[in-house]
Amino acid sequence: MFLNVKSAFPSTNIMKLVHNMRMRVIQKEYTDWILHKMTGRKTIISFDDFKSEPITVNNGLDQGCTLSMYLYNHYNMRQVDGSRGRKGEIGGGFVDDSMGAAEGRTMQEAAEKVMELFMRPGGPK
Repeated sequence: MFLNVKSAFPSTNIMKLVHNMRMRVIQKEYTDWILHKMTGRKTIISFDDFKSEPITVNNGLDQGCTLSMYLYNHYNMRQVDGSRGRKGEIGGGFVDDSMGAAEGRTMQEAAEKVMELFMRPGGPK
């Protein structure tokens, strides 16, 4: 099963990101810096002759920032980690794309194993 998260960067919950980073034992100095970096952001919408007033950005990762790809991998860690573990299963991911696979003797058996993979506790969410 291949998954692509729609609007991955703008919908990232920064507090969950920091939680996931701390679960992976990323030092508090780094996670505190991420919280600081993501606080007080504003954006301006402009097109043709229109330019909006500054709009507060409360959530999401910065689109176009190279660091955002690295951070999203931490944010999405349960998706990828939950796709691994049992014999005959494999999972992987890159930024907002991930996959989970299971082997079977038939397509039906493989499909059932993939369904079980995604439904079990601790599986990809």
